[in-house]
Amino acid sequence: MGVVEGGRYSIENLWLGLLLTSGNDAANVLARVGGAGTGRQGGVDAMNDEARRLRANQTHAATPSGLDGPGQYTSAYDLALIARATFAREDFRQYMQTREATVPAQRGERAFEITNDNTLLDRYPGMLGGKTGFTRLARQTYVGVAERDGRRLAVTLLGAETEPRGSLGEAIALLNWGFAITADASVGRLVTP
Repeated sequence: MGVVEGGRYSIENLWLGLLLTSGNDAANVLARVGGAGTGRQGGVDAMNDEARRLRANQTHAATPSGLDGPGQYTSAYDLALIARATFAREDFRQYMQTREATVPAQRGERAFEITNDNTLLDRYPGMLGGKTGFTRLARQTYVGVAERDGRRLAVTLLGAETEPRGSLGEAIALLNWGFAITADASVGRLVTP
């Protein structure tokens, strides 16, 4: 069952449905809400405007959910820019750290539980949150952020392999590498919005 089937849900429940369980139905409703009266396409346009504001110039959304769509593209670098902006928000971090939530009953439908599919929350020290994904074109994907000793690192994966480590294993290896190097080492810088 999707997060929006059977009734009207709060914006909070929609965000939780989108971020915890990849609720594509929630993404479509949030796009309509974010479209400020211009519908789903208005929400997608707002997403592209925000990408441009963040200087994520290698990103163009065609769908609200991130599922493949005509002319849609992104890069690992741009996903890091977007992760930096979203994880700077306390409310976003709280959503991403939610382990499970109850979506209340609506219009004759029973309440149901949703569980965060980012198992690194309990497996990786300092994990602030992350999002797994899969599309036919991008394959296994992951974007996650962890913080230790005042250092916040983002890991972004596109086209990750399922074997031998899987996207979460690759994310752990990259985060371990990042935290192992000295804080003053530079492997590149993200542009500012």
